[in-house]
Amino acid sequence: MVILLYCLIQSFFDLPVGATAIGVLLFSYTIELLQYFKIVKVLGLQHNTLAKVIIGTSFAWLDLVMYTLGIVLVLLVEKKAAKQSALPPPSVLSDK
Repeated sequence: MVILLYCLIQSFFDLPVGATAIGVLLFSYTIELLQYFKIVKVLGLQHNTLAKVIIGTSFAWLDLVMYTLGIVLVLLVEKKAAKQSALPPPSVLSDK
């Protein structure tokens, strides 16, 4: 989920990689925290299927770990992509 959300944001806005990654991670943590506090039930939306699907109803510590690993993966891929774009393009005519 975090990778998809990160890519969606970056495809529409030219934002710094780190800020976007942290923002997506904090957003994901917030949703998970709201699940912990049973926000769907607190808001009286427990019979609203759409609310249950969008917000979710079950908290899991493992989700927080997976969100973090997803963002770490994003940062590693972005770092590698930045390194590759900094390299000069391969020469079509080589001296070999």
